[in-house]
Amino acid sequence: MKQPAFFYSSLLAAALFMGSCGDSNKTFRYNDYTKVDTEAYKALNIVYEEALFQEYAALNLNPKSQELATKYKDLANEVASLAIESNVILPEFAEDHFDVKAGKSTGYPVAAAPAVADSLATDSTVTNAVESPSAPVLSAEKMAEKVKHSQGEIVHQLENISRNTNTVIQDFAVEKLKEFEH
Repeated sequence: MKQPAFFYSSLLAAALFMGSCGDSNKTFRYNDYTKVDTEAYKALNIVYEEALFQEYAALNLNPKSQELATKYKDLANEVASLAIESNVILPEFAEDHFDVKAGKSTGYPVAAAPAVADSLATDSTVTNAVESPSAPVLSAEKMAEKVKHSQGEIVHQLENISRNTNTVIQDFAVEKLKEFEH
């Protein structure tokens, strides 16, 4: 074997050897590998989001319902721990995500819009402030309807995954259905 061919083959062997060292869970992180099927993946994401919305609604829209907020916070935490066990990455939400979902105004009254080019202007990056239309504030009845729809969505998703083939997900859903069905 010639020396350059030997050098390159040993370099390839070393690269393969060093590439196999290190983190053994690369497939979980980089190949989107989860221990659940698509139905359970979607259901866990939806239940997590709706549980956080229910907690938000209980705390911000009706301050007297602290116990209801605690119930949904516990559900969100249990879904998060189940997601960690199942290698499911749950979504992270912006600060105003639930304000928008609840129909409250976001508190951003002014948006920047590009200005019309002026021959006397010295700076070309000047912007004009334009008032953005704020979201209409929902009535109490419409807000109550959104909260009921969110609760129904949680129960619906739990019913769907109660028939899942993954027994851990199935047991979790059956346990939570007993707790949340009224």
